[in-house]
Amino acid sequence: MNVKIIKSEKDYQAAMSRLSDLMSSDLKPGSKEEDELELLALVVHDFERQTIPPVKADPIEAIHFRMDQMGLTRKGLIPYIGSISKVSEVLSRKRPLSLSMIRRLHQGMGIPADILIEPASGSAGTLMRYVEMNDRELLELAAKAAGIDYGWQHIFDDYEGCTADTWDWNPLTNDGDALRLAVKLHLNIFIGRQGTGVNDGEIPLRNFPIAVEHHGDDPYAATRRAIVRAAAEIGRVME
Repeated sequence: MNVKIIKSEKDYQAAMSRLSDLMSSDLKPGSKEEDELELLALVVHDFERQTIPPVKADPIEAIHFRMDQMGLTRKGLIPYIGSISKVSEVLSRKRPLSLSMIRRLHQGMGIPADILIEPASGSAGTLMRYVEMNDRELLELAAKAAGIDYGWQHIFDDYEGCTADTWDWNPLTNDGDALRLAVKLHLNIFIGRQGTGVNDGEIPLRNFPIAVEHHGDDPYAATRRAIVRAAAEIGRVME
């Protein structure tokens, strides 16, 4: 057994040829050839992982596939996407999937969330197209996502955000408000050494942050802002 790390296309082709020979042989359990097969498969897989781009599934094709499997017409998608006009726009790639659509399609049709969040080929846009917003817009959309009755009060020469319960609701500056907002929306928060990432807890995918903020000089402020930005993105795509 002489399995080497694959460093070139020539090495890869030789490894694949040997792998094919071993797989077509009647190997004895515990033999050197079986050990070689297992090790060679790992080496080939590692080379392919590093050099071959992963194939990304198209979310619209995935929806069509599940429609065929479930025997659904376009009207059958209304509970998941909305009106028949929205269904038509999504399937014709004129409207991107929103978070609520993704949740319903994932839960109701069993389509993996990591496929649904991929940008559709030729679509009008991607789901999480980050839009620059000022603090007031962030707070208004975050409140909308959480179902908070939020407004602005003119106090002296400035405006302060307020809710039905408090005069100074501001999760950008208040740790308690930020925490309650995250809990209300079931957000997942991932805090690293350099920054904080937040994603929608309703979508089971750790590698899909809605908002990321670098810590800079104040990791607490960065974490609060990441929470508010994530909440605002949810509010922005709400139907």
